[in-house]
Amino acid sequence: MAQLKPLTYNLRHFVKPEIIDYLKRSGKVQSSIDICEHINSMAEELQLEKPLKPSYVRKIINEIRTLAEAPICSTSRGYYISYKKEDIFKTTRSLEERIESIKMASEGLRRMLNGHYTLYDF
Repeated sequence: MAQLKPLTYNLRHFVKPEIIDYLKRSGKVQSSIDICEHINSMAEELQLEKPLKPSYVRKIINEIRTLAEAPICSTSRGYYISYKKEDIFKTTRSLEERIESIKMASEGLRRMLNGHYTLYDF
């Protein structure tokens, strides 16, 4: 599986601030697809080289969160900005649960690599 390329200058300096502003202005949950449609409608202004895809929205949101640039929270329906501690806590708890779930899946696959198979041996 190919990894995403690092964020370009334009994605980091033009698209990222617009995503933050868009989420602030909307005041409601926006899906990755909604965000892409908004950004792609401004492609020329934001100097996009090609249409933004949801995978890059996730990468940009991850960078925003990692650098503590905006309190972007999420639900199963999408992203939103909230300054409420409860919303931020729910999002951090969800992220931590996903980390644990991914870790468990990785450990299961490693057991298979080490010869510990189940009923469905291959």
